[in-house]
Amino acid sequence: MTQPTPPDVSCPSCGTSNQYDSRFCRMCGFALLAASSPNPAQPPASHPDDSPQAVPTAQQAAAAPNPSRPPSASGPGGQPPRRGFPWVLLLAAAAAGLLLLVACVGGALWFFTSSRQVIAPQPSPVEATVVVAPTATAEPAGAASTATVETTPTDAVAASASATAMAEAVATSVTVRQTAIAAALATETPPTPEPTVGLAPEPGQLTLADYQALVGTYSQRLFETFDRGERTKAIWSQFDNEDVAARLRNNFYALTLKGPDKNMWEVWDRDLGSEYNVELSVAFETTGVPTTVGIAFDVQPEGNNGVFFEVFNDKHWQLRTVRDGRLVPELTTGRIPLPELQDGVGTNVLWVVRRPDHVQLWINSVHVATVPSSPFDGGRAGVIASSRQGLSGPATVIADNFRVRTP
Repeated sequence: MTQPTPPDVSCPSCGTSNQYDSRFCRMCGFALLAASSPNPAQPPASHPDDSPQAVPTAQQAAAAPNPSRPPSASGPGGQPPRRGFPWVLLLAAAAAGLLLLVACVGGALWFFTSSRQVIAPQPSPVEATVVVAPTATAEPAGAASTATVETTPTDAVAASASATAMAEAVATSVTVRQTAIAAALATETPPTPEPTVGLAPEPGQLTLADYQALVGTYSQRLFETFDRGERTKAIWSQFDNEDVAARLRNNFYALTLKGPDKNMWEVWDRDLGSEYNVELSVAFETTGVPTTVGIAFDVQPEGNNGVFFEVFNDKHWQLRTVRDGRLVPELTTGRIPLPELQDGVGTNVLWVVRRPDHVQLWINSVHVATVPSSPFDGGRAGVIASSRQGLSGPATVIADNFRVRTP
């Protein structure tokens, strides 16, 4: 009697139907015997002669394991072995990509560098400025006037040279901003000895009683304490530029000189005539530097003419006269020593008595000199501050108690 054939076994991994006695899936190689249930009960043994042997079909023969071919290797649980990630190949691909990127960038830089044409910038044309004479800056009535001037070292070249020579001269020129009086006084403080001056003042002989008796006949026109009131601000300018500065501070007038050979003055915008008296208190906020401060009088409206009575910070004083923007040596004294002067931060009181035929100069109630009348028929009065060669930084002088009297 023929025994029934056991049913096929389905692969638990891929679901393929396999012969009941197959050890591995014919599709994926999964181990069937390890995953299947225990073998079913075997039919009773029969003698080989009891029944004829079943002849396997062609499909069964193909599915049967080939004893000459070893089963495929499998990992734990019958799974195919996993292979490692190909890191070597990934690194090699990354290195090749980086080399390619570097080559592309280098080629692009070489192309743009070799093909670009560099054109040097051409200097812009510069026009030459020729200043024939310094001019004053007009101020509104009632305010102090400050004059400035632009000077160009190549004025002569610019006036007569050809176009090519002018361009070369302009390229090396430097425009220097000064006050109007600075250009005139430039010859006064050269690197070598001071210029020869011709005014020898007559030594003072008057007493304090003489002074009081004279000015007692005058009337006061202005007494300025620099209290920063509206009237004070209308008379005295406040400004700050690269060369000089002026400001009202703590009930006095502070004038700052920011370099050597700077001159500035502020005047009351009133013509005082040919006879008047001016008093001024001065001091040096910055000591030990070559600066001066004093009274400016007979200053003309255009700003190029005036007389300056100044004291130094080393017990010296000087009178300077400027006409048409130039120093007048015959009306200028040298630096005259005076022991009565206060040096350092001490206060000095200057008086000027301007009369039609002479001028009296007083310092700290001492009549120091009498000089001939100025070449001008009167004018305005105010404060003068200047610096000489050797000043290496900003220096400030102080003015206070400005008084004007006239007959």
